Amino acid sequence: MSKKEEFLKSYSFDKEDIATGIFAVDAILGGGFAPGSITTMVAESGIGKSTIALETATSLAEQGYTVLYVDSEGSISQKLLLSTGAIYQIDKKLFYIRKSTFSEVEEVIDFYLENTDIQFIFIDSITCLIHDGFVNLNKSKSKSDKAGISITTNNSNYNSRRFGLFMNKYNSIIKQRDLNMILINQYRNKVDMQVGTILTMASGKAVRYISDVILSVAPLKGTGKYKDFKDIKKSSNGTELEFEIIKSNRLAPHKRVPFYLKYGYGIVNLYSYIYYFLKMDFLKECNNYFTLKTTDGEFKFHGADELNKNLHNYIKDETAVGVLNYYINEVSDAH
Repeated sequence: MSKKEEFLKSYSFDKEDIATGIFAVDAILGGGFAPGSITTMVAESGIGKSTIALETATSLAEQGYTVLYVDSEGSISQKLLLSTGAIYQIDKKLFYIRKSTFSEVEEVIDFYLENTDIQFIFIDSITCLIHDGFVNLNKSKSKSDKAGISITTNNSNYNSRRFGLFMNKYNSIIKQRDLNMILINQYRNKVDMQVGTILTMASGKAVRYISDVILSVAPLKGTGKYKDFKDIKKSSNGTELEFEIIKSNRLAPHKRVPFYLKYGYGIVNLYSYIYYFLKMDFLKECNNYFTLKTTDGEFKFHGADELNKNLHNYIKDETAVGVLNYYINEVSDAH
């Protein structure tokens, strides 16, 4: 074996993606998370980032992957843990921790890296991590240090330097061990003198540089011709959203995948299939009749109830998998 062949053999360039089992997430990622990558999901406050992230973490844990979920905001409720099923995986394959400072989170991550077969690390959100000095965790006995470092300090880079070191450390570890880190981030309003108020990603430069994939979550742009999707989702408490690729080392930017988010539960696969198929013209609606295209021909269903029942069965069919992969990899790129 030549030195070149030995070199190439020492690196695996064709590792299989890890599917989450959540249709919209796997569709936008082109199959799932790529081992050895950092993915950032960014959205405005209150849109459902934590619900999506927690559902994804739970789904991965249910498949047997060891997942660490760091809740730096402390905003995830017991009700959400129950409704997403996360509560049943906690301390089995899903480890849920509430920490808010860089040193606390670093200590937790390092512990699980050393003592478990951890494969996924979620940080929700990266914007809430803060230097210990601001919250007086230095344990100093000095009276001048008891109140912690003031936020009015002239050293504006005090927190950002720690953030940079934190991300560089774990970027290296993620790449070396073929792990995955998922960062939850927020959009913030910024006033531009020329264009007015615009949305910018918090810690934009650092996160953009270190992330292999950046996903934006936003309300669906426009209503399109399917204004009666409410008949499919019925009275469910949810909203129509879409993923968009902002940056990717392996996928084309600005690819979009629409999905349905049920607040408090997550991305409902069945609704997402229906909605995505409608958008891709794989499923057509006319006068309360739905026409479903399959590799075996076209089938008509009267009303949303009949469609839900039959589509659920069709999704399980192996024939459907090939069709879905085609729409994920080919048709979605054209939309």
